[in-house]
Amino acid sequence: MHEASIAQSILEVVSRQAEAGGYRKVTRIVIKVGYLSSVVPESLEFAFQALSRGTIAEGARLDIEEVPGEGRCRACGAVFPVDSFLCVCERCGTCDVEVKGGDDLTLESMDVEA
Repeated sequence: MHEASIAQSILEVVSRQAEAGGYRKVTRIVIKVGYLSSVVPESLEFAFQALSRGTIAEGARLDIEEVPGEGRCRACGAVFPVDSFLCVCERCGTCDVEVKGGDDLTLESMDVEA
């Protein structure tokens, strides 16, 4: 389950940032996860809650926003959201689609207490 290593990385980043700012508690973390990243949000949430015990982020709410990728048809130029690398153009039906984005994970923000 690679979600555990992702959760650990999130914890390391937010802990480092909160401690550097002199905050004592992280209460909420907002991340964006691409549909094409192979991250299962429920597994990430579970791993985060388990790994955050005893840390500055224990009990923090993890808000996960799922973000689609973008498909661009090479045949007709249509642009549309995609949630799979194997997709068909919504306009012309061809499989000649370039997929961009949707495979990233971004830490958007965190709420802290002084």
